[in-house]
Amino acid sequence: MGMRYVLSALLVLCGTVAVAAEEVRALEDPHKIIVNVSPEDDLADKVGSARPGTTLLLKNGTYRITSTLVFKEFDVWIRSESGVRGKVILDGLKPGAPAKPLKRENCVGEIVAVRAPNVVVADLTVRYAANHAIHVFPIGSVNIGNVLIHNVHVYDCGQQLIKVNGYGKGQQAWADRGTVEDCLIEFKDNSIMQDQGKSFYTGGIDVHGGRRWWIRRNTFRNIQREAKMMEHAVHMWSRCRGTVVEGNTFIDCYRAIGFGMKVKGWGRNRTYTDKKGEEPYVDHLEGTIRNNFIFNRKGIRLESGIELMNVIDVDVYHNTVVSHDKSFSSIEYRWPNTRVKVFNNIVSHTIMERDGAKAELKANIENADPKLFASYSKGDLHLSANAKDAIDKGITLDSMKKPEEPHEHAEHAASGKTPAAIPGQTTGKEPAKETHVCAGPGCKDPNCEHEWKRKAFADYIASQAKLTDIDGEERDEQPDIGADEYSSRRPR
Repeated sequence: MGMRYVLSALLVLCGTVAVAAEEVRALEDPHKIIVNVSPEDDLADKVGSARPGTTLLLKNGTYRITSTLVFKEFDVWIRSESGVRGKVILDGLKPGAPAKPLKRENCVGEIVAVRAPNVVVADLTVRYAANHAIHVFPIGSVNIGNVLIHNVHVYDCGQQLIKVNGYGKGQQAWADRGTVEDCLIEFKDNSIMQDQGKSFYTGGIDVHGGRRWWIRRNTFRNIQREAKMMEHAVHMWSRCRGTVVEGNTFIDCYRAIGFGMKVKGWGRNRTYTDKKGEEPYVDHLEGTIRNNFIFNRKGIRLESGIELMNVIDVDVYHNTVVSHDKSFSSIEYRWPNTRVKVFNNIVSHTIMERDGAKAELKANIENADPKLFASYSKGDLHLSANAKDAIDKGITLDSMKKPEEPHEHAEHAASGKTPAAIPGQTTGKEPAKETHVCAGPGCKDPNCEHEWKRKAFADYIASQAKLTDIDGEERDEQPDIGADEYSSRRPR
């Protein structure tokens, strides 16, 4: 299937908030083994028997999932034949069970379970699970990596819609270098949320201990219920490291982005060979939150737009956080070990320090005037021509222009292609340095760092030397404050 563009939807509506859908670049499929699947087929069996290098190409229709689709082999793809995510639906509602009211006990536990590296889930819809729509975690003491979730509509599950866990005691295994991009992640019917009385054990993406995850260009919507405490739309913790959350839109979410949470190392927590974050305990290491829109309508509580809780070396810049009602905080940094940079953000309320945390704060706008935005009432947070306090008022972030280490799926940004399949597995420890001559795309050495891939990303890395905004437009040398770089040429 060649490189092409698909339009996932014409318009995404949330009350009075309209979000114009973007064209989503289709992935170029490298596989020669194509298995065509129809709704009448046993999809769980097709997934379970798929060999490495296989693409399961799903014809249009609703697929009733009565047992979890378990991906056990590396480099297996599942995607719709049309490339339109709304035309293929993986539905976890049990046979004969009513969809209204939507109850957890009437749904399969989880729909997609990823246990292997280089798995791609793309161009389809996943709905109605008691726990998770997609659950990524390794089995045994072997890390997995390079899972890609692309152009997927995920909604209405009881716990976290997309969950990523570590595994094991003693020598543990983790899921690294994952990407979630161009997805719509939301609740249409929040009656399925797992009610814990004073809170809901429900959220959007929840990652424990993952390294170098990339969450970009997604829309998160209506992850809230009854103004009660609940999980974040994106939560990275248990000593995640190097996370990038960029270019996303959050609409009506109780808590949008959270890095860290724990102040002590209870539960399962990632450790690294450099011992960073162990003493004192830190719950998230390094990372970037940039170019995100966060908006809550009147009557929908925003507890916090961005929460930084016991984290170090995290940069938060060029975000716009707006709520019509008073939020607890627009951005907050908390706990004594926290050390972050917060630059060039616009917030409707406050940037808050809590419990002895430390932050370097520069060029932020608090208590923002609604006139800064193209349409405050409709949630269009692009800058208006009247945004004199924001246009050309940001600081130049030379120190943040350095690109991240090349990401296995970074090539999508430039060409729509994915790298050729490799096992991508390591031991439970950090990958060893390359000590052999890599065999190229077919190399199966589990400790190889695959230098051939780094070279393939040269164009992408060069592009990242330039700062862009939420729309991918290049920023001026004197950047604007907030997620948008104002352009008089852009239609409003």
